[in-house]
Amino acid sequence: RKTVDAFMRLHDLPPDAFRRDDRLREQSYGHWEGQLWSELPRLDPEGFAARQVDKWGWQPRGGESYAMLSDRIAGWLADVREDCIVASHGAVSRALRGLVLTLDRAVIADLEVPQDRIMVLRRGTIEWL
Repeated sequence: RKTVDAFMRLHDLPPDAFRRDDRLREQSYGHWEGQLWSELPRLDPEGFAARQVDKWGWQPRGGESYAMLSDRIAGWLADVREDCIVASHGAVSRALRGLVLTLDRAVIADLEVPQDRIMVLRRGTIEWL
């Protein structure tokens, strides 16, 4: 939300001239929410080990897997009919790139998520600004 607010101010646009779509909400990490990554092997050793084996399909208790996230985003992507700007967090960015670029699901969870660049996706291509 903060990124969208800053974008709207920078481009002198009305602060409410955008749409939210729940299908683009950040991935739910369930019982891992709010935990430090470095603490997870100690807090949930079995879950951490299972995720290392299957980053795509593993689902945290009360959360969602990358497979579930990708299905949710695929529904949004199927409805896109015009150019749009999406402000999102890392997992959404990864899943969206996986869909647009038709990446092997084994690499999607490990894609970089630069914080200082803009990603432009077009039918099977990506450009970083």
